Amino acid sequence: MKIRFAQVSDLPDIRKVFSAWYVDEHGNPSEKDINYFCELIKNSIENKVNAVRYDEKYIVAEDNEIIVGILGFKKPIAKIRSFSKLDTPVSLEALFILPEYKNKGIGKLLIVEMEKIVKVHGYNEILVRSANRFQDSWGFYDKLNFERAGNIKSDSGENIAQVWRKDITDTH
Repeated sequence: MKIRFAQVSDLPDIRKVFSAWYVDEHGNPSEKDINYFCELIKNSIENKVNAVRYDEKYIVAEDNEIIVGILGFKKPIAKIRSFSKLDTPVSLEALFILPEYKNKGIGKLLIVEMEKIVKVHGYNEILVRSANRFQDSWGFYDKLNFERAGNIKSDSGENIAQVWRKDITDTH
């Protein structure tokens, strides 16, 4: 398994990863969501203005020249940053693994590599937001020693996402 930064040539495989998770009510890939995320990744790779401003990066897990997982991170938006306890947090924005590669340690490999990268860039805390529709993955963050920091609520007060935090300073 090779972990590396995403490249434009990876986008067709990345699209397949997202297609497994972003589906409509009929179980079909949600092209709107998939196109949105692929465009974000392309902008990051090409160092477009917003990607640079938010220090947005994507890394991939590659197995036999096939992209089987992707992880994205950037400076957190205010709603997420409010859960931070330290001064320089980074937000894990996307972590998706092809279903047939789940539970094989790939997500953990991506997180470990992310931690190395963000430490070098001066970040000292990772924040994670996961929507309620992905609740089956929440135990993954608990196992990796992320601390549950709270919930994001809708305007009507309903919990719509869970937030975790993890101190990655060397002294912790």
